[in-house]
Amino acid sequence: MKTMPPTKILQYDEEVMTKALDDVMRGVPVYAVAKKYKIPRSTLRSKVKGINPISRKMGARTAFTADEELKIEEWVLELARKGFPVSKGTFLISMQRLAAQLGKDIFRDRVPSKKWYGSFMSRHPRISNRVAQNLTKSRSSITNEQLDGWKNDVYTYLEGNGLASVLDDPKRVFNADETAFFLQPKAGKVMAERGCKNIYQAVGNDEKECITVLFTGNANGDLAPPLVVFRYTRIPLHITVNVPTSWAIGKSEQGWMTCAIFYEYIGNQFIPWLEKENIVRPVLFFVDGHVSHLSMEVSQLCSQNDIVLVALYPNATHLLQPMDVSVFHTLKASWKEKALQHRLSGGEVSKSNFCALLDQLLLDVYRPEILANGFKKCGLVPWNPLEVTVRPAAPPKATEPNTETNLCCPNCIPWLKTVIGAEKIASFSGNKDSIPVTDHSLCQLWKKVTTGLEKNTVTILEAPLANAEDPVEDGMEIPAPLEVSAPLDPVEDGMEIPVPLEVSVPLDTVEDGMEVPAPLEVSAPLDPVEDGMEIPVPLEVSVPLDTVEDGMEVPAPLEVSDPLEASGTPIPSTSSYIPSPFKRCLFWPKESTVPKKRRSKEKIPSVISSPQWQEYHQKKLNLKKQKDEEKQKRLAARLKKRQEKEDEKCKKAARRLFTSSRKTKESEDSDASSNDEAGSLKSSSGGEWDEKSSGSSDNELHAPRKEVGEYVAVRYENKIFPGRIIVVKEDGVVVTAMVRHGRLWKWPQREDRLFYAWDDVVGKIKTPTKFSSTREIYDVPQVANL
Repeated sequence: MKTMPPTKILQYDEEVMTKALDDVMRGVPVYAVAKKYKIPRSTLRSKVKGINPISRKMGARTAFTADEELKIEEWVLELARKGFPVSKGTFLISMQRLAAQLGKDIFRDRVPSKKWYGSFMSRHPRISNRVAQNLTKSRSSITNEQLDGWKNDVYTYLEGNGLASVLDDPKRVFNADETAFFLQPKAGKVMAERGCKNIYQAVGNDEKECITVLFTGNANGDLAPPLVVFRYTRIPLHITVNVPTSWAIGKSEQGWMTCAIFYEYIGNQFIPWLEKENIVRPVLFFVDGHVSHLSMEVSQLCSQNDIVLVALYPNATHLLQPMDVSVFHTLKASWKEKALQHRLSGGEVSKSNFCALLDQLLLDVYRPEILANGFKKCGLVPWNPLEVTVRPAAPPKATEPNTETNLCCPNCIPWLKTVIGAEKIASFSGNKDSIPVTDHSLCQLWKKVTTGLEKNTVTILEAPLANAEDPVEDGMEIPAPLEVSAPLDPVEDGMEIPVPLEVSVPLDTVEDGMEVPAPLEVSAPLDPVEDGMEIPVPLEVSVPLDTVEDGMEVPAPLEVSDPLEASGTPIPSTSSYIPSPFKRCLFWPKESTVPKKRRSKEKIPSVISSPQWQEYHQKKLNLKKQKDEEKQKRLAARLKKRQEKEDEKCKKAARRLFTSSRKTKESEDSDASSNDEAGSLKSSSGGEWDEKSSGSSDNELHAPRKEVGEYVAVRYENKIFPGRIIVVKEDGVVVTAMVRHGRLWKWPQREDRLFYAWDDVVGKIKTPTKFSSTREIYDVPQVANL
């Protein structure tokens, strides 16, 4: 059995039906019109006769009528234009309240479903889900008049100094800005088990650590070598070896951009890059109003090298800065994927491999068209003041209404009447003297509330449209969306708008009679500075203007003629010296306020290239290796000299022992022949020695008596130690020895008891003499002579 192919119920849309009805009204037969537009004749006749409505859709009726949904759409768009976009949850809650206030029981469980939300979004293509960007009050208060005034001032300055032609060359217009890259970026939505509340992702210990990177590029899409700022005093070698050779490396205490880093980046990296790329100067350099970008030293350095610094309008970088508008969003979104892929492959994102990963990301993602489109979107190249426009803000109001009062304003006054009482409220309208003293504050509250509600009542979507019992009639209006007062004060006639380019000087600090510098922080680079010519102080002076008194002298910054010449490098402090790889680098002219130390310290630039860092580390390693070799040589010489001294001592001891033994033998022979002499000596096998009859000096050694408690000198590993005999045996003695304490001796905490053969017993010594009355230290001169 053959099945018929499915046919579309409505093979025409409303626009086709409208054209068909127009043809019929002009007299064209219904048959011809139905055949031309492929509309059934019966359908066309019923539409012409008014039996069926012209606009007809299949399916059930919508929860709200077409007019109501149109006004809901306008409410959503109006709130988004005024800076209060509606989220999905807020929108569903508002629709639930609106249905309840209109008396429509159209949602299951009185809650709009996801299906209804999807259908509503499909019926209104003007509304889409977007990610809202937080915008501060200062940014949201920017007006088109302010932006137009800034662009007019900039172009007037450029035209007056003959620099307007620079805007026609995209390679000569630059923008620079820094951004932070997290080493462990947060992941977006992931897949997990349904119903599981806590989903975790394993990352390293440095989950909140980020690295600052400065990007510089021109309107042609060419990127200068980036600058990576690390939080180090001296950057380790394992980081510098992984940084591309053309990139610049900076260091600071907090890892943020500073005046010194930006100054040295311009002198050591950006200016040499301009010369390498053969870019014609002067060039325009658009930067934001950060204090590190607009210092006096940077302004003077740029002026001397034909770089015109132009500060973007304050709080408008999200509209005027090409890096913010087009580059950073693309790079950061791709960086999340790059870091995730690296972790999935078993690696870990750290400071060591950050630059290598970012370099690979730039090669894969960045295209010159991205930055070029950013300059075009900001209206800089080509110069188009009408390119950037700001949505008009809501008109200002005299007073800012209370949100809580506005939400409950329909029932506020009746409730307040029941609380205060009708009699007291009636007395409030009379004479003030007739009101009791205890009710004065209550009277003032009543008057303020009623007056405020009359002037500042704001109707929101959640407010009731009508009583629930009343049916919805044609022409009934849905409440207007929430009115938002403008955060800016109204501009009155004759009020002067501040000069847009004064980014560093707060307007509220300018006193009467105080002179404010010119708005642009750069001087004309092409005009030579003649004798006696006064250079205006740029706006980026770090000294507050309100602190400068009459007669106070502000120190002039250090003049730098050429950042690449050694003669132009500021002379370093006497307490520091510059290593050889950095002799030709430009240094921040201001000296550090840290107290000087006695030790001489190396002076290292804040910004240098990766090869210079590697050369510095290599020289440090070579110097350390050389010092270690010299140290080992000195140690070997000391050990050799010490061994020679010990050998010489052993030889002298052996000679003295030999002399003492010979004298002892001669004395024994003489004593054996003469029995009259006092202090006779027994036979060599066990006789006693008379020290007085020996005739030897006090420092000479004698043969031991072989008695317990006798002090003797023993030899152990070719060294002589004093000790006391504890046990006497036939082949030797057990001696507890002393240990050396400098040139003296002491008894060890743990007794050093050891057996010594008679050959290792050098001889008898005198009782050690105590050297100190408070310490157990002894002097043994006989052993010292050995």
